[in-house]
Amino acid sequence: MFAYGDAAYFGSPSVLTTSRAPVLAIAATDTGLGYRLLGRDGAVYAYGDAPYSGAPNTISGFTGPVVALG
Repeated sequence: MFAYGDAAYFGSPSVLTTSRAPVLAIAATDTGLGYRLLGRDGAVYAYGDAPYSGAPNTISGFTGPVVALG
């Protein structure tokens, strides 16, 4: 994750994490002060003012694939 221009950087998953499960989607918060990233394995990463609400890969029996972040 990189920030350009006036975009704020709030964080990103580690290189090890993204090499196992590339980030498929990003969704900004309504305030523009945070975002969520979605990994192919169903992991969700929350940064800035984006609350963490859980992730599909933590649900028992989840087999994926995950294709979008809403």
